[in-house]
This record gives sequence, C-alpha cells and structure tokens, in this order.
Amino acid sequence: MAKPTAPTAGERLKASILEWRPQGDVEPMIFGPGERLVLDAAAGVADTIERLEHASADAPPFVDGPGGRVVIHPVHSELRSQRVALATLLSRLHLPESGENDEKLTASQRARKAARARWS
Repeated sequence: MAKPTAPTAGERLKASILEWRPQGDVEPMIFGPGERLVLDAAAGVADTIERLEHASADAPPFVDGPGGRVVIHPVHSELRSQRVALATLLSRLHLPESGENDEKLTASQRARKAARARWS
C-alpha cells in the first residue's frame, strides 16, 4: 500500500480558494470555466514556487556571471519571477480581501458586487 503524500502547494492553494467563503456567506464563491483555468495555472505556479524554494535553500545568493561579474543566483531570480506570476494570476480572480466585507450588504448584494468586479 502506497504511503499517502502531503498535498502540494498548488493543491493547498486551490482547495483554500474553492472552499473559502466571504465573511457572512454560507455558500463558497462560484468560478466560471475561465476562472477555473486561471486557478489551475495559479496552482501550477504555486507548485513551481515550492520546488524553487527548496532549491534556493541550498543555493548561494550570488554566483560568478559573465566576465567575472557577481550576479544573483538564477534560482533566486526565477523564484521572484514566479511569485510575480502567481500574484498576477490571483489578481485576475478578483477575490475580495478578507477585511473588505461590508457588513450592511445582504448575501445577494455581496454576490452581485463580486460578480460585477469579476466581470468588469
């Protein structure tokens, strides 16, 4: 029998977003097919970041570059780039901030507001 593996960073990210409910809402947010593709891409980037973080732990901060110049280790540069890519993908989902909830709105008003933000 195979030993169960821990979920990857991408699996944890995807599950947390799909299970997340805006404050006061009973139902989770609903994502369309395009948003699901963005979420899948974000999960893949999160997995890449996790692998790069492990690799960067053992990598020196700087290496010798062309012409004897000292440059940042490529794994650190790629890690930074992947973090920017993840932030960009997540911003396309238009997730409300956790403290952004307006307590005076009904659940349907919050859903309407989220839908408008998502499709604008």
